Amino acid sequence: MSAEPDDGSAGQAGLDAANLFRPLDSDGVSGLTIGLVLAALVFGAYAVFNWPGSPKAAVIAPPPQAATPEKAPVTPVLPAVASTAVPTASATPSPAGPQRCDHTGQVLYTDQACPVESKSRGVDVSDPLSTGGKSITLYRCKGAGQFWSRVHCQHRGAYVVRAYTVPADVSLADQIAFADNRMAELTPPPIPQGGVTPAARVPDDKAWRCKRLKEEIAALDAYARHPLPPGEQDRVRFERKNARDQQFRLHC
Repeated sequence: MSAEPDDGSAGQAGLDAANLFRPLDSDGVSGLTIGLVLAALVFGAYAVFNWPGSPKAAVIAPPPQAATPEKAPVTPVLPAVASTAVPTASATPSPAGPQRCDHTGQVLYTDQACPVESKSRGVDVSDPLSTGGKSITLYRCKGAGQFWSRVHCQHRGAYVVRAYTVPADVSLADQIAFADNRMAELTPPPIPQGGVTPAARVPDDKAWRCKRLKEEIAALDAYARHPLPPGEQDRVRFERKNARDQQFRLHC
């Protein structure tokens, strides 16, 4: 049996079959591999940008719009209406000081308005000694009875109950009325009956006595400025000393 001549076709066919079933070389890159790589890159980029804590692009918020202030409602202005109210008569104003009221032959001194149908005039009740005006001492004397005197009670055989400094440029009736008002101011109020203890009357009684002593000393000082005989001067000094001693004991 003789060998057939080899023209190389059988070897070529065998080579093609072997090459057909041979696995890919490592150096070759298939389309599937490229697709997988691209998918991995896309997934990695997505994971990087969406991973918690990863930096994100700052979103710039639009600037807030300024609030437009609301306009205040316009109040319609009404035309002024002339007042038709009738002014009422004002009450009678109180006098600036004490008044001398002459009514039906009687004289009344008051710090209120005088009664209707009476003549009134102002009275200067300021202390003549403090204002520098002329003054005299009017004495309330007690002998057979009580009376007022412009001279010392001793010259009329009586003793002094009280003495007041009164204006010198008025009539005797006005001087007596002036002294009566001062005496009424210095007279303590009547003691109410029942339930009032003597201790409750002590402050008022002390204030009244201190005021009376002050008036008495002022009257004695005014009287001592007149020319007096030596015996009368001694008596005035004695009475003034007694009044001062009483002031000291009362702590006036």
